[in-house]
Amino acid sequence: MAIPRIFISSTCYDLQEIRSQLRQFIDGMGYEPIMSEFGDIFYDSDKHVQDACKEEIPKSNIFVLIVGNNYGSLYYKHSDKTALPDSVTLQEFRKALELGIPKYIFLNRFVQYDFDNYRRALNEKIRRDITDNKIEEADDEKKRQLKKEQFDASYHFPHNAYRYIFYFLDIIQTLDTNNAVFPFESFDDIKKTLRKQWAGFFYDSLTRQRNIAVEKVELLGKRLDRIEHHLRTLAESSTASKDRNKSTIDIKEFTSEFNIAELEQMQEKIDDIISEIIYFDDGYRCKQRISFNKHFDLHLTSTWLFSLLTLIQTHKWSKFIPITEIFKGYDFIYWKDVADVPYKTLSELGSIFN
Repeated sequence: MAIPRIFISSTCYDLQEIRSQLRQFIDGMGYEPIMSEFGDIFYDSDKHVQDACKEEIPKSNIFVLIVGNNYGSLYYKHSDKTALPDSVTLQEFRKALELGIPKYIFLNRFVQYDFDNYRRALNEKIRRDITDNKIEEADDEKKRQLKKEQFDASYHFPHNAYRYIFYFLDIIQTLDTNNAVFPFESFDDIKKTLRKQWAGFFYDSLTRQRNIAVEKVELLGKRLDRIEHHLRTLAESSTASKDRNKSTIDIKEFTSEFNIAELEQMQEKIDDIISEIIYFDDGYRCKQRISFNKHFDLHLTSTWLFSLLTLIQTHKWSKFIPITEIFKGYDFIYWKDVADVPYKTLSELGSIFN
């Protein structure tokens, strides 16, 4: 009987105890852990040992990444000319990205705290430079990278390895999907999270096919109803002419029906965007980001939407925008662990408002 193969990727020296505990946990779940130090890797004599580890990832079903406070051994193919070379762990992560297998990412809570401080300082520096120098939108990414390098040269990293670990975390932050990062202080945090996530994954697998079938039927039914409605409108808006073989169609009435349908779709799109701002959903859990202490009336909403356009322009180099910036000046409470909203979500709402 086939069982899930779980590839464990992390630095070994500093996380040895956690890796050992994680192996016992995976064994206890009835799954197969894949870990280099336990002889689970087939070392092809024609390949470097680091590449042999990467070759096990396509044979695995789940990828678990644990990031501590060490960057780990450098990948043997890296060039000395590269300012920020890949580690073996980062190479394994890139391979998992390439394959698109489900990933569970764990980050030492204290490293996360330092990284959040670093990212806030970097974004604030770039925001000030944009405001002061009125930088044009062209070549934004190249200029942002240059400013990041200048910032890193003067930034006081708590540990030397953090310069490279933050480079790794920057890559994780750019992911559009399967990008949930779970903070941990001990193995118990990892165990509890994996137990819940895998239970949710199992439940989702049981129900997904059934739900997909139902959704497809419902979607097809809606499309057929809409086609039938448009055909009926087309027939009702037509009038017979003197020539029985010809008829005249009232285009104005007919197109208004399409405008209503487009309006309904736009309303649904806005609902989805607002939900993405208010709630955090990584596919496994849904958590509220923010709760307001005052009702948003028409005036407040209009004022906020106009301020949103300025915010989008100011943070156009950011992947995420803190909720405290989005609703600055409004009365609310928020949850810090899910406080960043994707820039793309706010940009879509701004485009609709424009």
